Amino acid sequence: GVTAVRWSDGSMVIAGLNHVSHVAIKRFDGATRKWGIWWNPVGTVNVVGPPGLVSWGESFGQLFYATANGHVHEIGTEDKGKSWQ
Repeated sequence: GVTAVRWSDGSMVIAGLNHVSHVAIKRFDGATRKWGIWWNPVGTVNVVGPPGLVSWGESFGQLFYATANGHVHEIGTEDKGKSWQ
């Protein structure tokens, strides 16, 4: 499964799992109207089940993912998915 979010300027992030069960995201820039590349914002963490995304306000968002030990992790963005921490 995949999930997606959108901000008011048209910027979007799509997230899913790649072939080795790592999170993969792709970002559409609302200003340039161009798609970026698929990349992994959480490193080589093995994930179970599809990730989740939420967005709000001008540029905020959260990415959630679960690992095999039962923990749910989250990382955030303050720039419409350009960077995550």
